[in-house]
Amino acid sequence: MVDIPCAGELVVLNGPLHILSTFTFDKGGGFHPAKAVPFETSFVNNFKIIGQGPGTNLLIHENFHLSINANGTLTALIDNSSFEYK
Repeated sequence: MVDIPCAGELVVLNGPLHILSTFTFDKGGGFHPAKAVPFETSFVNNFKIIGQGPGTNLLIHENFHLSINANGTLTALIDNSSFEYK
């Protein structure tokens, strides 16, 4: 559920979500699965929630980065989000 302040109502969202994943291979051509450490991953999420009528659209952009060191300790968590109503 998303609370859209500009519309003054609670909106329930459902439906398919398209996910595009990219992977980095090491110089030897090896690939390390997500459960191996150290581990780094980044996500860029863009959601366009289109409402009925003018001024009820919500655009969400998020950059998310996660790093786990060789000991399994979370060493970086960066989450930059922006919201825009149109």
